Amino acid sequence: MFDPGLVYNSGPKDWLQFIEGLGVDTGTGVRPKDPIDYNTAAIAIGKLVASQTVTRTVTAVTPGLYRATASIPGVRVRVSPSILYFSRPGEKRSFKVTFTPTSPAFDKGATGFLTWRGGHTTVRSPLAVVPTLLDAPESVSGTGTSGSVSFQIKPGTNGPLPLKAYGLATGPAVNGSVQPGDEENGEDDYAATVHPGTKLVRFQATSADPAADLDLYVFRFDDEENAVLVDQSATGSGDETVTLLNPAAGDYVAAVVGFANAPGTTTTDYVYRSTTVTDTTHAFGFTVSPANPTATSGTPITVTASWSGVDPRSPYVGLIEYPDHTGTVVNVN
Repeated sequence: MFDPGLVYNSGPKDWLQFIEGLGVDTGTGVRPKDPIDYNTAAIAIGKLVASQTVTRTVTAVTPGLYRATASIPGVRVRVSPSILYFSRPGEKRSFKVTFTPTSPAFDKGATGFLTWRGGHTTVRSPLAVVPTLLDAPESVSGTGTSGSVSFQIKPGTNGPLPLKAYGLATGPAVNGSVQPGDEENGEDDYAATVHPGTKLVRFQATSADPAADLDLYVFRFDDEENAVLVDQSATGSGDETVTLLNPAAGDYVAAVVGFANAPGTTTTDYVYRSTTVTDTTHAFGFTVSPANPTATSGTPITVTASWSGVDPRSPYVGLIEYPDHTGTVVNVN
């Protein structure tokens, strides 16, 4: 570390660009940058579909000619340019690294290194990627008694890509009321049992007053009957939802917690629903089209989910499932 050869510099502007790229408005007027291009020595891609390129800039501490080598098992790594020349300390050079899965194990991390050799030293960066079968939105929404919603998925493989539609379903409405800050009345608990074959379960609490603030926590009881937190929704609103895909079978409890009342009120009224979609849930004409498209790696496919005959006053949920058992949640109304 006392003779680094090359360094990956960053400063306040880079940090602000990174934050802006995450969707946070810093109020500085700095243009956002894709977080993957933040100038750090390590490169990590949490969802590598088809091919992705990242950019880095190095600054010379020791001038000279540097050559790059890079490898990750199951992934082709190409550095361009692969040779960098620095005539003096302080010079900067940019390069791109392109990652393309070749024979990956999908949804499993693969690691390797990018190494620059030259200037009588080596500069090594860790690489980590997770090759993914496809990139798809976590959820989409539509409205109406009958209707449809279209979205795009990006496959990372070639050949048949069977899609399955499960749903739609809605849970019974249960009226509740909490008093934030009250030890006895500040929380309501709802038990639920998840059976094998469940594709999706959704817990939802919606306040009658949008100015109120609720939180929702979902626990599962383990083999020793300990309540283990599975997920939570604790935004600053009175509408909280927790959706679990392919949940483990067992006994659950959803806790609706009053965080703050709406101004001028002493209680917060809400409607609670628990909705389950299983491998046998096929209702309201819920279908996906195309159901069996032919995928070309890196080429987006437009998918349409359709339904008919639902009650427009009730919220429904369904699932478009992909071959790797991930899926896109479809919310209706």
